[in-house]
Amino acid sequence: MRPSYRHQIRHATGDCAAWICCLLTMTLLTGAVSSDSAFGQEVGPQPDPARTKSTELFVEAYFTRPSANLAAQEWGPIFQKFRVPFRVRAAVGGEKPETREQSFGTFRRVTAVAALEPSGRLIFQDRVFTQSDLVPLQEWLRELKSYGAQGASDG
Repeated sequence: MRPSYRHQIRHATGDCAAWICCLLTMTLLTGAVSSDSAFGQEVGPQPDPARTKSTELFVEAYFTRPSANLAAQEWGPIFQKFRVPFRVRAAVGGEKPETREQSFGTFRRVTAVAALEPSGRLIFQDRVFTQSDLVPLQEWLRELKSYGAQGASDG
């Protein structure tokens, strides 16, 4: 005897429901779906758009006196180790140390300009580094790359 049409629908629906239940269980067990991400809810804090920019960092130093050539040669390998382009040049007019930023969509270029003294000190807009201050210099460079010229919001 052949099963009725109603029996066939009930049987097919039961198989389908079992498959869906099995797939849902496997998905939840593997962690592919979390309860936070269900129904279009956003997961976790959203990143600050300023921090998601791709940042290119440059350091420029200008001579305060021509005798700063040796100091410039000593700083070069340090910035190379930090993977930050470093350029030394003559001062232009009454130039002062500054940190400037240029933005192009999601790209940001930060340039820190310092005065280079013959003693080897790099004098930036709001800080001074010597070759014995490499850890604080590296932290400051990371901060510039992360937050740009304005610096970290926590001061």
